[in-house]
Amino acid sequence: MISTNVAELKDVWVRFRNEYALQGINLEIPSQDYMAILGPNGAGKSTLLKVILGVVKPEKGEVRVFGEDPFKNRKVVVENIGYVPQKENVNDKVPLRAIDVVLMGISTKKFLFNRNKAMEKALKALEYVNLRDVAYKLFRELSGGQKQRVLIARAIVSDPKLLLLDEPFSALDAYSSRVVASLLRKLNQEGKTIVVVTHDLAPILDSIKRVALLNKKLIAVGKPKEVLTTENLMKAYGIHVKVISYDGICYPLLGDQHEH
Repeated sequence: MISTNVAELKDVWVRFRNEYALQGINLEIPSQDYMAILGPNGAGKSTLLKVILGVVKPEKGEVRVFGEDPFKNRKVVVENIGYVPQKENVNDKVPLRAIDVVLMGISTKKFLFNRNKAMEKALKALEYVNLRDVAYKLFRELSGGQKQRVLIARAIVSDPKLLLLDEPFSALDAYSSRVVASLLRKLNQEGKTIVVVTHDLAPILDSIKRVALLNKKLIAVGKPKEVLTTENLMKAYGIHVKVISYDGICYPLLGDQHEH
């Protein structure tokens, strides 16, 4: 039977120097899933995304992305995964326009082969995130929310099947968070598999299908109301975390946290 999972991690261990960042992770991400990865600072959340991307090699364990080892087969990553990193890597000193940033998401080979088609795809991606009107504005002059949506346009310009986002709400105000959350919900409804690392579940709690609670080890994974219990959160954070239930949705009161 062919697996319907877009990613599978089996007993994955990752070590940096003398410390394990991930310990025995077993995780399956089915097609069209929308998962949030939650945990305290230093829990290994960003590392987990990088393992799926094939840029961090586990010391032990097996990783499969679309049936392939992402560390050995870079093509499977380039063709199927879109990534929005936590720390922005666009240099403000370089006068890049929004459309130039989106074009970075198209492989050089494809871009050089047909520049006009690449521009067309970039404009279409900006239109999708409702920012076609800022296509030729300098990226550095955009608001935080606009920048994040441009980065999502860059991640989806080549129509990936899996979208990985690392702390997409961390620098956004409440309004921009809602706009980005609405965009992610739409992408998932259209069939994309989405994995979001976040410390702030509020914008996406009514959209996500599953939560993975991580602190180097995978503490729990499942539907939000099953995972976000006081007991599980205590295991993850080492402190008592209050959970408020409203309209069938559980809201853990975690405060503001950032992982570096």
